Amino acid sequence: MVGVTVLTIAGFHAVLAQNQVHLEDLRARTARAETRYEMLRLEHGRLTSPARITTRAAELGLGTSGVAAVAVPLAGEVPRRGESSVMVGGWAEVKRHLDAAP
Repeated sequence: MVGVTVLTIAGFHAVLAQNQVHLEDLRARTARAETRYEMLRLEHGRLTSPARITTRAAELGLGTSGVAAVAVPLAGEVPRRGESSVMVGGWAEVKRHLDAAP
């Protein structure tokens, strides 16, 4: 009886040790993934910063036109919020307005 108890305790100890090793491996992998995530997040923030985008656009020769945008008034009543617009009937009508834009 004592031998069976000792073997049972030894077996449980082996299972616990094995699970502990697995948990430590998972903790290490999680820490590496968190570090990589933070590095990628920092890089994303750097690449998408407005200052960097403006600088890169200037390097590519892109910039503002120097001409102010012109609002084009549309005839008709402005629909109330939540209602469908009666001014624009479909893509063909919208396209007609877009083609006339400078």
